[in-house]
Amino acid sequence: MRRVTMAVVAAALLALTLAPAATAARPEHFSYDFGYTYSVSSLCAFDVTFSYQQHWDGINRYDADANPLGAEATAKGQDTFTANGKTLVSEPYTFHVSVMSDENGFTKYTTAGVIEKIRLPDGSLFVGAGWFTWLDKPDAFFGLNPDRGSKGNVEALCAALAP
Repeated sequence: MRRVTMAVVAAALLALTLAPAATAARPEHFSYDFGYTYSVSSLCAFDVTFSYQQHWDGINRYDADANPLGAEATAKGQDTFTANGKTLVSEPYTFHVSVMSDENGFTKYTTAGVIEKIRLPDGSLFVGAGWFTWLDKPDAFFGLNPDRGSKGNVEALCAALAP
């Protein structure tokens, strides 16, 4: 009788331990490269063409019904800023992204790390690094203005690209 009781208790504990893991769909790992080029009119007094190339490695998480819960990824990239016949190329950078979502879509999008690092013609280093909450300000050029951390000298960046 004691063995049966112990087996039932062990089985119940095992079921309770495994229950949270069984309620979520299997995470999905991803890895991809992408790039994009667009014109930014809110950065300087003139339009700047911004292009980036990035490599992302991460994981998507889902609930038991395969609805997305969020994702986490590490991105590595390099950017190019062009205006008035001048070009600035960033140093390679790495940052971490965390995206949370629910049935209505994205609820939080945060980025942490070095988002931008550019050697300017005068020898100074433009650095945008820290913690960014992007979803709260979708029109912001988030890589240059972290919520907490090092804000790059946008005036110096624009001066380096000025006519």
